[in-house]
Amino acid sequence: MHFELFSSSFCGACRQTRMALNRVLQLVPGSTLTEFDVAGDPRRAESLNIEHTPTTIIRDARGREVSRATGVPSLPQILVATARAREAEPSAAAS
Repeated sequence: MHFELFSSSFCGACRQTRMALNRVLQLVPGSTLTEFDVAGDPRRAESLNIEHTPTTIIRDARGREVSRATGVPSLPQILVATARAREAEPSAAAS
């Protein structure tokens, strides 16, 4: 699982989201996180239709977007979305 966090420097909610995602990284083996500052990379944000910060995108092993959340998700919400994303992966269906 790969998590992408779209944030901005003046966003207090982004800090809370970052903390929750960092906790998920500890709990979900092999997961990674990349953070993008929408002010520093506006083209990427626009190309992905990021309208608010924080926005979290969960991508599967093939890089496909499998979940998106705007605002501050709770740890349980992120874990449930991660589990659903893993269930949807082709390798999980074949197992």
